Amino acid sequence: ELKIDEWDRFKFASHDFWLETTQDTIPRIANDQVNEQEFIDRFQAPDTQLPVMITGATGAWPAAERWATLERLETRFGNQKFKVGEDDDGHNVYLKFKYFARYVREDAHRDDSPLYVFDSNFKDTRRNTGEALASKAELLHDFVVPKYFREDLFRLTGRSRRPPFRWFVTGPARSGTGIHFDPLGTSAWNSLLVGHKRWALFPPRTPRELVDPPSMKPYDREAASWFYHLALRFRRHTLGSLIGIVEGLHHPGETIYVPGGWQHVVINLDFTVAITQNFCAPVSFDYVWLKTRFARPGLAAKLE
Repeated sequence: ELKIDEWDRFKFASHDFWLETTQDTIPRIANDQVNEQEFIDRFQAPDTQLPVMITGATGAWPAAERWATLERLETRFGNQKFKVGEDDDGHNVYLKFKYFARYVREDAHRDDSPLYVFDSNFKDTRRNTGEALASKAELLHDFVVPKYFREDLFRLTGRSRRPPFRWFVTGPARSGTGIHFDPLGTSAWNSLLVGHKRWALFPPRTPRELVDPPSMKPYDREAASWFYHLALRFRRHTLGSLIGIVEGLHHPGETIYVPGGWQHVVINLDFTVAITQNFCAPVSFDYVWLKTRFARPGLAAKLE
């Protein structure tokens, strides 16, 4: 456990986490040049699944303007509470967005692994109808699901049973998510509106102990610590090429597709705003159902 005055003990703020363009290995496609069936055949089918970056899918979104700056978000949602993490007992921690915005402007630049909004609650949380600020539910009107991901079998489970699947995410440089699988074998898409992210993704057969060594301490699993301590390991020993690691930079306006079963870690390189969603594509049903049957048998029954 780190005390609040130790949040900068490793001095990660002085480290350059950017990826050289020549090391970006994520393939890219244009949203208007690849149809849905071609996308399935090239990137989603079980024998061809591969992460891919999609350009041109967000240009018409209202979010492109409404989420463009920290100040615009603060003006709309300043009094709304957003999840920024969990405490030592696993309980969610929330901050009003106006306090999070102040933290980003005044303190986050020093912290090794800053706080990060990662919120799945899009309900109207206003306490009275006279409140002038927007409800978090209005975020749902700011974007549309990209065309490749609209067939989602988890919709069949019903809202009451379906686990959290959609998140509004925003945070400063060095915030991010540590190495993980997406839940229940689902795939994911992540559309970035503001800033830049760095991704590292590992194929399904990658041994867990290589990317998440048992010797790592809890704080080492933060994205900044992972990229600081482990990223070079996969280049110095050509381990990355043997495993099939896919790395890349995520630019504003791009949407990344992450196939189910791919471990991944992502760090924000500057202030970012994004929307991400997990889903079960029909072509992935068998894999997702097997994962869900063991982890959530009641939910799996709804998919049968």
